[in-house]
Amino acid sequence: MDKRFFKMFGLTEEEAIAIIDTPLEQLEDASDKYIAVSHLINFPTEQSIAALLRAIETSNPDELDHRIVRRKAVESLGRLQAQSALPVIRQCLKDDDIYTVENTVWAIG
Repeated sequence: MDKRFFKMFGLTEEEAIAIIDTPLEQLEDASDKYIAVSHLINFPTEQSIAALLRAIETSNPDELDHRIVRRKAVESLGRLQAQSALPVIRQCLKDDDIYTVENTVWAIG
């Protein structure tokens, strides 16, 4: 896998987790949370996995920005091969958003 762009945002693990834990409405730019979720692929730690799980569980499926973050969190957990996250990831198979389901199938695979 080409990893040239994985660290292009220069966030630390702690900074990325802090962004993930900030309500979307309080962020300057809604894409910040997506970037933070994407960036945690660089940190295969229990703290990152827990933050990605929180991103999945606290997302509001009625809002597009939340759905996009949820999709990316599922993908990031799949890339991290986070076996401990499988119960939460599997729950996303029931999601109404077909793209989340698609990412979920990929992550489980």
